[in-house]
Amino acid sequence: MWGIVGVEDAAGLVQWVSPSVEAFLGYESDELVGRGAAELVHADDRAEIEAACTALTEPGASSPAARLRVRDRAGQWRLLEVVLTNLRREPTVGGLVVNARDLDPGLDGATTSANPPLFRDLADSASVMMWMADADHQMIFLNRRWYEFTGRGPQDELGVGWEAGLHPDDRERVQLAMRAVDPGDEPTEVDYRIRVGDGSYRRVVSVGVPRYAPDGTFAGSVGTVVDVTDRVEAETANEGSESRFRALVQYGHDLVSIYDNQGRFTFASPSHRATLGYEPDELIGRPALELLHPDECEDVAQAFAEQLLVTGIPASIEHRVRHRDGSWRWIESVAILLVDDPAIGGVLVNGRDVTDRRRAELVAADQARILEAVARGAPLVSTLDSVARLVEMWIVDACAVVTVNEVDRRVLHVASAPNLPAPCVAALEGFAVDAATETIPDTVVRHQLVDAGDLGPAHTLLEHGFHSWWGMPIRDAGGGGHFGAVLAMRSNGGEPESRDKRILEVASSLAAIAVERDRTQARLSHQALHDALTGLPNREQVTERLRRIGRRERQGGPDAAVLFLDLDRFKVLNDSVGHDAGDRLLVSMGHRLSVALRPGDLIARFGGDEFVIVCEYLDGADDALALADRLLNIAREPFNLDGLEVVVTVSIGMALADGRPPEALLRDADAAMYRAKEKGRDRAEIFDARLREDVVARLDTERELRHALDHGGLIVYYQPVVSLRTGALAGFEALLRWQHPQKGLVGPPEFLQVAEDSGLMRPIGGWVRAEVCRTVARWHQEHPEWGRFITSINISAAELSDPHLAMNIAKLVLDSDIEPALLSFEMTERLAIQDTEEARELFTELRELGVLLALDDFGTGYSPLLHLKEFPIEAVKVDRGFVSGLGVDPFDDAIVEAVVDLAQNLELASVALGVETAAQAEHLRRIGCMHAQGHWFAAPMPGPLAEAWAMRRAAPA
Repeated sequence: MWGIVGVEDAAGLVQWVSPSVEAFLGYESDELVGRGAAELVHADDRAEIEAACTALTEPGASSPAARLRVRDRAGQWRLLEVVLTNLRREPTVGGLVVNARDLDPGLDGATTSANPPLFRDLADSASVMMWMADADHQMIFLNRRWYEFTGRGPQDELGVGWEAGLHPDDRERVQLAMRAVDPGDEPTEVDYRIRVGDGSYRRVVSVGVPRYAPDGTFAGSVGTVVDVTDRVEAETANEGSESRFRALVQYGHDLVSIYDNQGRFTFASPSHRATLGYEPDELIGRPALELLHPDECEDVAQAFAEQLLVTGIPASIEHRVRHRDGSWRWIESVAILLVDDPAIGGVLVNGRDVTDRRRAELVAADQARILEAVARGAPLVSTLDSVARLVEMWIVDACAVVTVNEVDRRVLHVASAPNLPAPCVAALEGFAVDAATETIPDTVVRHQLVDAGDLGPAHTLLEHGFHSWWGMPIRDAGGGGHFGAVLAMRSNGGEPESRDKRILEVASSLAAIAVERDRTQARLSHQALHDALTGLPNREQVTERLRRIGRRERQGGPDAAVLFLDLDRFKVLNDSVGHDAGDRLLVSMGHRLSVALRPGDLIARFGGDEFVIVCEYLDGADDALALADRLLNIAREPFNLDGLEVVVTVSIGMALADGRPPEALLRDADAAMYRAKEKGRDRAEIFDARLREDVVARLDTERELRHALDHGGLIVYYQPVVSLRTGALAGFEALLRWQHPQKGLVGPPEFLQVAEDSGLMRPIGGWVRAEVCRTVARWHQEHPEWGRFITSINISAAELSDPHLAMNIAKLVLDSDIEPALLSFEMTERLAIQDTEEARELFTELRELGVLLALDDFGTGYSPLLHLKEFPIEAVKVDRGFVSGLGVDPFDDAIVEAVVDLAQNLELASVALGVETAAQAEHLRRIGCMHAQGHWFAAPMPGPLAEAWAMRRAAPA
């Protein structure tokens, strides 16, 4: 019987041997692993066994049984019969399987009959499946590995039961093979499919050899079974891969070719026809280098030579190959040196057409370069030339033209045509799109040129060989229109392919970006130097012109002057006729003044209703005054606004250029303009030494006032307001004072206008309100004996335009923890008239806060009754000019009585200002005036003195 099973690798080293070797040869299995199997074989028998090993080349093949002598552990020679099976490609084995039996009858008999448990133990420890059959081919033994593999037990498998697991298609063949084992020395091999535990079938190879009884008679057979499913599936897959490879070569898109050692085609796949236009047969014998682009031929040859002959590492190379039609295709090629492979016998090259990808990359690179040029501010013409060259590079038989419209979107001008003949450029220049065309298509279109016999553009283009063009409109980013078109002039009339359309679309997009940026830059440049409403130059141009004049003046050039014009009472007019009409008046005024100027004079709008004129080449101040008189007369001419005739006057201030900076000249002209306003408007004033002194004084006042605000030089005075009925304290009016370091205590008339003009009034007003709220909050808390009293705070003209004024007042009142109704905010009636809309909005917001509102100096405005109706006020203050004439001037008596009577009828409080005498106080009390303030009661006082006065007033008699 077969008692020893082993596995040796390709080098003849023992990889595994069954434990049964100890019973036969005395070795433990571990001490044989790693040793050369030939070491145990008698020297005279080694040639035979080596020949048997060499002959086993086919996977799964077995050698004929061979007899050889093997040395046991005791050094004695044992005669063994050996069968070798090639399972090198089987993953679970990976070598030659050696089945051996001892031909010593005594040992064989002892193994089979005297000690069967030892055999079973040895067989069960084997890594391969083992079986034993009797002379009738009935299975008498299967080892543990078999049962683990099939998932069935001895009761199912012994005898002929194991045949039930055979695949139905294999059963008859296997049964015949098993019964064909006759006495002899040749092993029998059969492959079949056997069902395993999960119900699937596995493919196995069984090798069996005869076994003999001690008397030499045939006793049956014994063998091994190896699972070869993975190997068979791998071979099947390999065969499928080969079939697929053949199909890929035959039907695939990749270019498969073989070159001989001279670089000539010996094979070309059919895909060459579709990709390059060549029939495979016409390429055979042709040098491959002939198809390469001349600029790349040497580099490609060198790169492949280095890879094939030096490194041996294949790498892809991109290069251009000429198509049969003369165009160039980009190919990505990989070459492998297979000269020794009989199936190839040369260099195998696999190529892939990457023209679309390479084209996209190169186009994207061109796009990036053009966009970078646009971002850098390259001139429009050079950018459009780059766009045209991109079209010509990627569209065969194309001569590119980029047309751009100007004013009329249907009239096109040639902006770029680097390679178009000059007569053709002239023919296309000013080409007009048919006015009957309602829309311009937003896609690539083809136009066939037809000679109409009128010597028109088509005739000229046809004469120069152009028969059609492909065109793509240049669309603006917003989609609202077109800037022009990109044209590809062509000698043939074919339709564009998708890649051609893509190039034109890219070119159109790039041209749109370039044109739009150029126009945006032009628009921004114009806006930077011109007024948005009137289109006149702005401050920037005036400043630059004055700088140039200043340089010339320092060199003794001709006289120049700056005229600062401001429309008189324009705000009142604007509120009356509406802002739209007011804007139209400003535009008309700008145009009227422009027409009146001399060539070379510059007129600019500085914003609002202010215009500045710079006049050069004057003959002294008299020329400037003459020009101002002419402008005054022109401005007085009536304007027609929506059927309404309006007359507007202007006030003009002038300053003669003397080499000083532009800012100084503009400031002086502005100061002269304000003097014209002060002198009655509709006149011109020239800046002189006296006015210069006034300007310097204003600048000094502004500087000192700013210092006072920052360092505590401002003070709040409080003038009591008393009830004319009871004589009790009714409240205070907060009044601003300036403690000047040289001039002493200064009142608002000396600095208020400077504060408003310089922008200081807003921070000063905020400081005053904070100081008043802090002081009167304490008074209300500490002096309840005073009763309820109201403190009035004035709002100046400069603060009225502050959009955050109401919000800031609300925050201040809440933070001061003072009842809103104990504060009253006053605005002069004249200010309310001048800024009606802003005043109404502010009064409404303050009234919602809960504070009181009053109109100061009432009676000095134009329409007091209208304003009383429009503003949510609680009190009116009678102007001190009317109060001072009480009992002296009947007109003043009538005005004061009318105001007080009006207030009573409207349920408003009335407060008389500037009460200086007892007679005035009595007169006011008699006519029903509620409150009064003035020196007769108390002069304005600092906070501590006002507090002391009120305490004395409230003290019991």
